[in-house]
Order: sequence, then structure tokens, then C-alpha cells
Amino acid sequence: MYYNTEKQEGPSLSTEGDGLMSSQLIRQYRSVNHPRRLWKMPTPGISEFRALAYTEAFPLLLQSAQAGVAEAQCMLGSMYQLGLGEVTVDEAQAMQWYYKSANQGYSAATKNLAGMVWPISSEAAGALNQLALQQDSEAHRLAQAG
Repeated sequence: MYYNTEKQEGPSLSTEGDGLMSSQLIRQYRSVNHPRRLWKMPTPGISEFRALAYTEAFPLLLQSAQAGVAEAQCMLGSMYQLGLGEVTVDEAQAMQWYYKSANQGYSAATKNLAGMVWPISSEAAGALNQLALQQDSEAHRLAQAG
């Protein structure tokens, strides 16, 4: 999720005088308040997970995952797959969270899901790995587009 928590500097959108804004003023406003200038705020649970504080991370990740954050969904899948912290191993839960994350294009989740289905179907795992490569390519393309 992206948030803009800082007051932006730059022109305001007041319409003093004749009530019309000049195109120059509009361009200045857009350059200051453009969505690309917003930054990513930390998602609850992710820093705790990365710090290996799994017990603290779990309830925060669960909240973030339920809100639809793909990275949190993938991390929750890992916690269920590996039994991290106080979480009991539950492969069905792990696959559900990986699926939700992969369905949003998060390639790490797609790869983890492929690893889980490999013993059941190497063909399905291969297809998931191909999808993960496509997701990586798309993510790279979007990052380059800026």
C-alpha cells in the first residue's frame, strides 16, 4: 500500500482572482503531487519477519495478508509451510496464502507454490515456474517504465 504522509510543498489549488487556474499552476501541482512521488510505507509484520521475530510477525502479517498485501501473504505461506515461530505446519494454509499472493503476480509465492506441488505433479510445478518467470519479467518491465 502506498501512502503520502508528508505535507507536500508547492502551489496550492486555490482559484483566487478570476477563478481559473493557469496550465502552469496545474503542471506545478501535478509535478509535486504525482503518484510516483509517493513512497512505500512499511507493511506491518514484514520487518519483524525479516528480523526472524516470527511470533511478533504472525498477527501483523495476518492482518496485512487479509488486507490483500501480496508480500505478507507469501510470508504467511512460508510461516505455515515451515512452522515458523509458534505456527503449526499446515500445508493447506500455506498453499492458500501462496495462491492468493501468486494470483496478484508475486513471483516468490508462485515459486513457493510450485515447490509445494512438485511431489504431486511435476507438470503443474513446471507450469507454475514458467508463470513465475513471466511475473518476474513483467515486474522488471514495470520497474523500468518507472
